[in-house]
Amino acid sequence: MDKVGRPRGLINYDSFKNTERRAQGLPQKLAFVRTRTIVYMTLIGFVSSVLMWAFLNRTTADLALQPERNPLYVLLSDGGIRNTYTVHVLNKQTSPRTFAISLQGLPGAQMRWNDGRDGLKVEVPADLEETGRLFVTLPAEAAQSAFKDGAATGRLVLTDEFGASVTAELLMRGPKG
Repeated sequence: MDKVGRPRGLINYDSFKNTERRAQGLPQKLAFVRTRTIVYMTLIGFVSSVLMWAFLNRTTADLALQPERNPLYVLLSDGGIRNTYTVHVLNKQTSPRTFAISLQGLPGAQMRWNDGRDGLKVEVPADLEETGRLFVTLPAEAAQSAFKDGAATGRLVLTDEFGASVTAELLMRGPKG
């Protein structure tokens, strides 16, 4: 206010209580720790701890399994049943990894890739996803006992070279009865 020739203190960024205290000649009160500050710090601490817990407990791989919709299944000439799935393997680490794929819960089932890949191993580059089509075939003798109401369930297990594994539910379609 000195520039315009007015007394100091005409415009203040202050509370009404401190303005009244100054008018009475009392010193102003500054409260740096208020209830609002404590609530904000508590909320920030809680949210930070939840984010840290989520970061430390995240998975390092992911497996997604999508069945082909048309046809639902193929009846082979020997009586076996074949289903086709699109498999998405996601590597969330910063180094390339090799995963082995196995099938549990469907005894006698055989798997193979449609692109001629050797074995049931998938090499996934760092921070990327590998996608492929997987054929799962159930021989005739196993297919007769496995299908109830046109479906049989199993689990596709993805295991890396260190033993960490991720699973996905596999629903195999077939004829009813």
